[in-house]
Amino acid sequence: MNRKAFLLGFFSIGAQILIIRELIAAFHGDELFIGTALFGWLIAVALGAWLWELILGRIKATALFVIAIAILPVDLILIRFSPLLFVDSILQTVPFTKAALISIVLSIPVGFISGALFPAITHEGHRPAKSVSRVYLFEGFGAFIGGLVVTALVGKVFDNLGMAIAISIVTLIYSMIGNGRKSIAVASIALAVLLIAVFFYTPSLSRYTETKKYFPFELVDSFETPYGHQAILKNQEVTSLITDNAIEGSSPDIQTAENLMIPALAFKPDAENVLIIGRAEFGAGEIARKFPNMKVTAIDPREGLNHRLDRALEKSPRVIRINDDPVGYLLSHDTYTPYDIIIIAPSEPDNILYSRYFTGRFLSLCCKVLAPDGLLYVPTMYDTDRYVSPETAQLLSVIYKTLHHWFRCIDIWPGNTTGFLASGADLFELYNEQIFDRIDSLPYQAEYLNRYYLEDQLDSFRRERIWNAIDTTVQANAIEKPILMPYHAVYSSLTLGSDESIMRFLFANKFVLWIVPIIIFALFFLTYFKGIKHQTFGLFLFFTAGLLSLSLELVSVYLYQTMAGTVYSDIGLLFGAFMFGLALGTWYALRCEAPNLEFPSLLLLITISFIFLWSYATIPYSILLLYYILFLFVTGTATGTLFVAAAGRYYFGRADANRGKGYAIEIFGSAIGALLAVPVLLPLVGLSVLLISLMAVAALALIGAYKTS
Repeated sequence: MNRKAFLLGFFSIGAQILIIRELIAAFHGDELFIGTALFGWLIAVALGAWLWELILGRIKATALFVIAIAILPVDLILIRFSPLLFVDSILQTVPFTKAALISIVLSIPVGFISGALFPAITHEGHRPAKSVSRVYLFEGFGAFIGGLVVTALVGKVFDNLGMAIAISIVTLIYSMIGNGRKSIAVASIALAVLLIAVFFYTPSLSRYTETKKYFPFELVDSFETPYGHQAILKNQEVTSLITDNAIEGSSPDIQTAENLMIPALAFKPDAENVLIIGRAEFGAGEIARKFPNMKVTAIDPREGLNHRLDRALEKSPRVIRINDDPVGYLLSHDTYTPYDIIIIAPSEPDNILYSRYFTGRFLSLCCKVLAPDGLLYVPTMYDTDRYVSPETAQLLSVIYKTLHHWFRCIDIWPGNTTGFLASGADLFELYNEQIFDRIDSLPYQAEYLNRYYLEDQLDSFRRERIWNAIDTTVQANAIEKPILMPYHAVYSSLTLGSDESIMRFLFANKFVLWIVPIIIFALFFLTYFKGIKHQTFGLFLFFTAGLLSLSLELVSVYLYQTMAGTVYSDIGLLFGAFMFGLALGTWYALRCEAPNLEFPSLLLLITISFIFLWSYATIPYSILLLYYILFLFVTGTATGTLFVAAAGRYYFGRADANRGKGYAIEIFGSAIGALLAVPVLLPLVGLSVLLISLMAVAALALIGAYKTS
């Protein structure tokens, strides 16, 4: 039983990570699909755990492992091609409603079998409360190891498909062998041989699927990084870098390169030290060649891209690559030569990775390394060339408000890529004719952003129209309340049919603020008053454990990504700390067998949440990782203890009880947290209100536990 429980955790966390990675890669890196995918996965796990005894009771754990292992690689391939169900080209944007539906549906098959495995394994034990808690313990240990293994290997040794096959082989072999040393040794040798075969042969399978997926483009290269899926495509003479099925850059693309560089150079024509947040291979480096004294530094953490792009594109001698996360680099960077220009390369702020660039913390870091008369330039994807829609005006207003807090002077260039220019010096008090003369005198002669084009783009009517649309009373985007992401989701929905009503329903009507407490109080009163209160209230404790643990886990990951900037490389340590704490809390609770363990565990969750809310903004960068590891470890420990306490309450004296029911309720709570905590509630109510609300749920559970004890 213990080994199978360990393998359940090992396989489940690996499958979950790989499915989420594949979904994000399929749908343009949008992190909203983490919430929807986790919701689908967790609901499926809950249903599988609840229904096993009702409809699957004759299927044993080993058979369920075989089914799950057979489904996982097929599921990943289906996700890879799923956008083509709704669009003609893999590079087109799939409407959010349809993409969310895909992310939920394709998370269900493996999730359902994983959920069914939990009660199937517990039935190999005897006493329900003891066996349920014991399986939870070893599942936690397995998830800890599995999370570390997958995070360490995927994108470095195996791609998603290869990693799926690898963890499937490990799970299959060790779930079927006996306990003897000889059989374990033989199985380990066979496993090593099979993993070597996977390493050498699955890249060919992945490349074949990628060739079919990107047809009719020529696939030059396709690979995984720890940050997402990359492909290099060629269409006639144009070479494009594809990141998570979206075009990140193309070469040659002179117009995009000029939009990236020329507006900033119009106000700083003598700039020598330029910093680009993003890649510089797609034209910026070529423009920099024409400036004899210019040095361009480009920051991007995807070191694996460098040599692959060098094979596909000519490398510019003017570009210095920094293989680091921009937040981490600026936090640790002390420069004797400040940057004259900082350019935040255009990207959609629809996820944490990019929206964090529009926060006070990141802008303050930019100010630290920017020359006193330096310039920050932000070209956006928002079109104000002919018309400024209310949704566009809202987004531009938020960006303006956020920038204006840190920069005294701001100018906005209208166009199909509206640009913000910000500085602490009076750089922008120039007539249009002076701007045109400066651009004409640059060593690089612009082909698109020349005098004739800019005379139309920068005319007084267009400038006045965009300034009149800016609302200075809006809130700025902030770490504590990232409103830019939902505003962008509403903006994107306008061109995608049914998405508009869904996005407005989620973020404009704020109905979620009423639905969440209704669900919580309904479950509280149902479990408080029904039947034997001591037993049935255990179900609310299960729900509380799931809701609080996953909400706090996702909030901490969001904050670490925003404040430290290295969550993708450290996510294995963060999740591992939580799962290790979960397993340790479960082990301690089982070992000490003390009564009413729900009291200290709920008090610990309230205390650690309060300390986190009070201290997260003051932690030095040098100890951020340690701080979040400790927070997640303690959260996991409290959750594991609370689970055992809930199991002791609910299953006490009920040998015939459904052993998957409590686990299913806990997973249901986790599903609610995954779907709503960070994607919806954080932008709507802010971090402080969200954490205080979670503490209130824990306090409600504490009061109910005391009254029913």
